[in-house]
Amino acid sequence: MNTRTALVALAGILATLTACSTPQAASPPAPTAAYTIENCGRTVTFTEKPTKVAILNGVTVTEVQSMIELGLSDTIVANTQSYGVSDIPGMQAKIESLPTGGLTMNQNFGVPAEQLLASGADLVISPYAGGFDRTQGFATRVELERAGIKTLINPVGCANGATDASPSDQELYDTAGVADNQPFLTQLGEIFDVTARAEALIAKENTALAATSAAVEQEEPISGIVISPGAADDVPAVWTGGIFDDVLGRARVTNAFEGEGRALAGRISAEQLAASKVDLLIIFADSTVDGNALAAKTLKAYPQWEASKKERYVVVNDGMYFGPAAIVGVDKVARAAHPDAF
Repeated sequence: MNTRTALVALAGILATLTACSTPQAASPPAPTAAYTIENCGRTVTFTEKPTKVAILNGVTVTEVQSMIELGLSDTIVANTQSYGVSDIPGMQAKIESLPTGGLTMNQNFGVPAEQLLASGADLVISPYAGGFDRTQGFATRVELERAGIKTLINPVGCANGATDASPSDQELYDTAGVADNQPFLTQLGEIFDVTARAEALIAKENTALAATSAAVEQEEPISGIVISPGAADDVPAVWTGGIFDDVLGRARVTNAFEGEGRALAGRISAEQLAASKVDLLIIFADSTVDGNALAAKTLKAYPQWEASKKERYVVVNDGMYFGPAAIVGVDKVARAAHPDAF
C-alpha cells in the first residue's frame, strides 16, 4: 500500500503458551465455550478456534501485526496486508514470511469474491466494513457465512465503507487513537483462546506508553506536522486528526493543524504550510518513499520553519497507524522532539 492512497510495541509478548502433544495424528481443535460478539451490526458466534485465517487489505497492517504479536501466525493461510517496512524491529520479515494463499487484488485493491470464497479460510478478518462490499467485487459477510466462513471486522473500521454506521461506530472511526486497537486484541484473545497473551500484550503497550509519557511530561510541547508525498510535487500531503494527533500529543508535540480532522488531510496548501509553526517535521512513509529525501526537500522548501533551521525531522512508517506499531511511533516522535528527556 502507498501513503499516497491512504489516509515500543517494545519487546514482544510473553512466551508463547505450549501445548502437550501425543504421537497420534493431530486432531481438530477442541471446541471451546461458545463466544458470541456483536461485530459491526452482526452477531458472530465462535464454537471453536479458527485455524485457517485470511486477512484482507485496507490501507493498514494493524490486523496482521495483531495476529503476529499474539503468536497466531500459524493460523494464517492468506495475508494481503503489508506496508513494506515497519517501525517494529523484525516485524516486516515476519509479515513477508506469511502465506498469501495465492490471493490477488482487483482494481479496488481487494480480494475478488470468488477467490476468497475458494480460499479454504474458516475466518476472514477485514480492517473495515468496506472489505465486504459486493459493489467493489468483494464477497459479502452473508455470502461468506453461508459458505461456513466466519467474518470479523476490527471495531475501529465498522463505519468505514458502511452505509448504515451507528453514531458510536462513526465517532470511533473518526477519532481512533493509539490505544483503540486494544478492544480488537481482546476479541482475538477470546476467539483464539489466548486471553492471557492478549492481556499481556495490552499491558506491555500501556507500560510502554506510560514510560514515554513520564519521560516527556515535564517538557515544553513543540509544534509539528506529519507529511507524506502529495499529489503535486511541490506540496506534500499533511495528515491530521485521530491517530496522527494522538501519536504527536502523547509525544508532547502539538499538530500544527490539530483538530482539523481527517477531512483536511491532503488538502492543505503551500501557503498554509508556509504560515505554519513547525518545530519538528514528521515523515509518514512506506517502503516506496525515501523519507530522508522527502524531509530534505520539504525543509528546503520552507526555510522559515524552526525545523528547517535545525534540520529537525523523524521518519515514521507504520507507527502512524493505530495498532502495535503506534506504540513505537509515539516513542520515535518523542525522542526526536525531546531528545534530552531520554
